[in-house]
Amino acid sequence: MPTYTRYPLQGLMPAKNPELAVRSSFALPVGGPTGVGGPYAQGMCVGLIGGAVANHVFTLTLTKASATGLKGYFTYYGDKVYSGLTVTGGITANSVAGFPSAAQIQAALVAAVPAWDGNVTVTGSDSANYTITFNTLMASKNVGGLLTFTVTANTGGSASTVGAITVATEGSAGAAQAKLFATGGTPGRVDGFVVNGVTIDPVGSIVGGDGGAPTNQAAQGVLCWSKGIFYADNTNYPEKSVLVGSAAGYLDSTVMSASPYKLVYHQGLALTDPGVMVELL
Repeated sequence: MPTYTRYPLQGLMPAKNPELAVRSSFALPVGGPTGVGGPYAQGMCVGLIGGAVANHVFTLTLTKASATGLKGYFTYYGDKVYSGLTVTGGITANSVAGFPSAAQIQAALVAAVPAWDGNVTVTGSDSANYTITFNTLMASKNVGGLLTFTVTANTGGSASTVGAITVATEGSAGAAQAKLFATGGTPGRVDGFVVNGVTIDPVGSIVGGDGGAPTNQAAQGVLCWSKGIFYADNTNYPEKSVLVGSAAGYLDSTVMSASPYKLVYHQGLALTDPGVMVELL
């Protein structure tokens, strides 16, 4: 069970029997929801992915055709947009066969997100594939948001050159590691509801929040309800409900009908019923 953390009693609250509800601290990806960035909103649904403690690793693959001058820059969509295009530090020189060196890739990455300086290492010797490993202050953290690499020049190469970034290893803080619930994806289950909306920067500090969420401090976890009864009616109880819909982090009928997941209807028989409640067991 994730470590318990105290925050002020504000934000999402149980619809009934609050004395029986349980709050726990979950480790969510830094930088915001995976694939999009931005805040974690009050009432979002999260699921544990757990696993052994691990550092997050990306693979950057550059595809080109006899390029002698491949150049580009990183953009990271996290708590805000970080771009290497607007700073000196994008890749402007290249080494063997037109591929940037690992040092050039690392410099371009840090130029885009200065907070990652000293917390990320790039390996790969003048080749098409580079390994981006987060460490030090970023150790054991899952990197959310969206990291992209844009090719701006490819002298002698193909106009279709791209920089593909894939996850080689999911970072994990261990048993408390969680991500937004995703229908048909991972995690495909719900273990908690976000109590207060929070915004997490690229190294894991909470830099914004609503209600009783703490700000301007290192994130020791995001407070979520791990047990209790809650409204799931965004129309009639918009400020008191978990979020319902088809987007990542939103509750849908798929997870309600699945087994052995932890959700059951408490009042009502469908998420479309007025005043419907769900119970997180």
